[in-house]
Amino acid sequence: MRPLLLPCAIAAALAAFLLHPAVQTTPSAFWSFLAAAVGILVWAGWLFASRRRSGEPLILEFVLRTPHWMQTLAQGALLVWWGTHVEMVRSWAPMILAQLLLAVALEGLFAWTRRGRYTAGLGPIPVIFSVNLFLWFTGPWFFFQFAMIVLVYAGKEFIRWQLGGQSRHIFNPSALALFVAAVALIVTGQTEITLGIEIAQSQFVPPQMFLVIFLAAVPAQLLFGVAMMTMPAVLTILAFGLIYHASTGIYFFYDAYIPISVFLGLHLLFTDPATSPRSDGGRVIFGLLYGSGVILSVFLLDAVGAPNFYDKLLPVPILNLLAPRLDRAAEWIAMKGPELLRTFQGGGGARRRVATVGLW
Repeated sequence: MRPLLLPCAIAAALAAFLLHPAVQTTPSAFWSFLAAAVGILVWAGWLFASRRRSGEPLILEFVLRTPHWMQTLAQGALLVWWGTHVEMVRSWAPMILAQLLLAVALEGLFAWTRRGRYTAGLGPIPVIFSVNLFLWFTGPWFFFQFAMIVLVYAGKEFIRWQLGGQSRHIFNPSALALFVAAVALIVTGQTEITLGIEIAQSQFVPPQMFLVIFLAAVPAQLLFGVAMMTMPAVLTILAFGLIYHASTGIYFFYDAYIPISVFLGLHLLFTDPATSPRSDGGRVIFGLLYGSGVILSVFLLDAVGAPNFYDKLLPVPILNLLAPRLDRAAEWIAMKGPELLRTFQGGGGARRRVATVGLW
């Protein structure tokens, strides 16, 4: 049962955060850390007892997967650049570490409980980075930050379907938690309990932020072909913004054709290859719908008097649900259309990915 030393060590690390001044002075954070540490220990203890009775082993293995380390580098570089120029990001860094520890413990305990085997790796890092690029609960509401991490792994573990003979999680894990939190905040009118607006505004502070986001996303675009999603989405929003500006004389997003926070979502939120269409045609439709969904979300948010910064969060889980249907729709369009569309739908491998990124 040595693998259970990992969650026990994480529980000890989370308990050590009780000595952090920001945690000690915030009762909600203090009790959140204490509950997380105790909960992990209780779960690990129950798992130890049940497996000892049954005689079934617990297996821990480490696998370094390319998508995970690539996303870690991309999002990590972005966080470092952002934090270099924005003090509140540096102050929040210990809370990101705490969420990462909780994520590893949850992922491992879920895996051991349901399958007896945990394949550890860098997977939790881009998930936690993604959540923290968009939404923080602070002060007396900090426990919702940990609740989002629990939702990430519960959703990944239990909300699944069969695709291609394999069980896959339906939703982009971080996007699901952000969506649920966003809807709850919109319905209750409690955006002020987060730093969501401040996050979006602070992302304008670092110089060349558009370029940094763009360059951070290029490796994944080359390797996984996700530029087929990003480019149509960006062009959809840009085209609408240009038409809106020409018609009204003002920006649709008030300060830019595409705000940095939306540009970030276009590159590093909705482009998860595991929960998006597999075909190039499906990905193009996925991108067009995401861009349109962001625009529609702005109108809906304005209608209910909610802040617009939720716009890039709302469409993602809906599109995740549609991903297989978008592949089928792209296939149908290709079959009914000219030969060029059938060639495009079939995929072009590395050369097409390079050409697409070059065009982008």
